[in-house]
Amino acid sequence: MPDNELVPAKAATPRGRVLLIEDNDDSRAMMADILRTHGYEVAEAGDGGSGIAEARTMKPDVALIDIGLPDQNGHAVASALRAERSADELLLIALTGYGPDDTKKASDAGFDLLFTKPVDLKRLLDRIAEATGKLAPRAGG
Repeated sequence: MPDNELVPAKAATPRGRVLLIEDNDDSRAMMADILRTHGYEVAEAGDGGSGIAEARTMKPDVALIDIGLPDQNGHAVASALRAERSADELLLIALTGYGPDDTKKASDAGFDLLFTKPVDLKRLLDRIAEATGKLAPRAGG
């Protein structure tokens, strides 16, 4: 099988929790479906405020955050999430259509990784799998 094929995981329990904050409904639905197919529990939000609220409820392992959100930019969302949870507890991944020149801003906001759209799905899934395997175990589960 070619390396670039996305093969769904066959996990009986979720591989990890992923929060997807993306204002484009079609992009969000597609990415959420891919993540679920690969065994992740996924919560979705269409704006920054809803995303921050969902993060407090869900306590995700990974948050994928679009930089260009309608109510506040992804940098502000990342800063808010990072203030509440350390990099050992939450991997923050920026999704941007602005290009790789946004790397310093993303890093300063607390993002761990930046992916430029269109996203290399295999690379993204590899990084999520790597992170969910390394994050500190949750209390009670």
